[in-house]
Amino acid sequence: MQPTLTKKSVVAAMQEFNSSLRDAKEWAGWEESKAHRYAIEHDGKLYPVKKITSLASGVPVKDFSGGR
Repeated sequence: MQPTLTKKSVVAAMQEFNSSLRDAKEWAGWEESKAHRYAIEHDGKLYPVKKITSLASGVPVKDFSGGR
């Protein structure tokens, strides 16, 4: 599944990640995890691609394809 995203929804998702998830125990050290090979960089901060996509689209991460 490839959700539809807008710049506005992605920026809002990054703001939500910063305010409610970035310091959460479950996201501690995510940047070093092999499960998060790619990241979005915005304003000097990194964001987990699938989580931001999920927050921006309302589609749960579990519904995303893992690729090939």
